[in-house]
Amino acid sequence: MYGFSYRIREFFSRIGRLFSFTDRVYSDIGNKICALAKICGVLGLIVGVLGAVVLVLLTLILGDEEAIFLAPVVAVSGIAAVIASWPLYAFGQMVQDIHMIRYK
Repeated sequence: MYGFSYRIREFFSRIGRLFSFTDRVYSDIGNKICALAKICGVLGLIVGVLGAVVLVLLTLILGDEEAIFLAPVVAVSGIAAVIASWPLYAFGQMVQDIHMIRYK
């Protein structure tokens, strides 16, 4: 039905769409790394605070005295998640700065 040249054009068209996708994924990667660091930090903080609140509520409702000792540990782990996201953000910022220097 279709000739060889049609198949070749269709093949290269598909490859072109693939490269277009990868160009969009990897363009402006510094901003994407910074956004990922912010998201990880905020989610870690939220999970840590909610975990501590749940442990305190379990202690109050069920009367489990050992659970109250884990609440500060879970809250500190949320803060540690925020601090752990700083190097990732710094790396994204460095990528942005190097990209600006390159195209200056």
